[in-house]
Amino acid sequence: MLDWSTLHDAYGPAHAIPGLLDRAIGGDQEAVDRLRGRLCHQGTITPASIAALPQLADMAKTEDVGDWALDLAGAIASGLLQHHGADEEVARCAATLAELRAMAAARLRSGLDGKTYLSRLRAMLAFDGQILWFEALDDFTDSFVTRSRTVNSCPLS
Repeated sequence: MLDWSTLHDAYGPAHAIPGLLDRAIGGDQEAVDRLRGRLCHQGTITPASIAALPQLADMAKTEDVGDWALDLAGAIASGLLQHHGADEEVARCAATLAELRAMAAARLRSGLDGKTYLSRLRAMLAFDGQILWFEALDDFTDSFVTRSRTVNSCPLS
């Protein structure tokens, strides 16, 4: 069993992470938000972020909680694309990252609302190591690029 007190997250010792994971599984949105802040604070990852990936992958398999877990794992994966000094830990997570990528791809389907589709696509790109496209699509999540109207007919007839 993992001793979270030996790891650190964005705010210090990671001893709070297991309790937050338990609460988040139960649908506590505050716990999900706190996990995001502690495990992927402004795109920065920590040893606790990497250690959380296998649990997030297990949670992502469950439809009820899977989406937020997959999104958080994708955010952590995007942080792995920058200098983090934990190459050995990341190498040990290769199978987990591949599994998360497959889940993101499987959940990327037509019929999703735009925000969910974009979230799945960004997660998949992060798991693929495509930091450029992951970051470029961020502009569509923060209102930098506004939504345009749907055109129903071609004006060039």
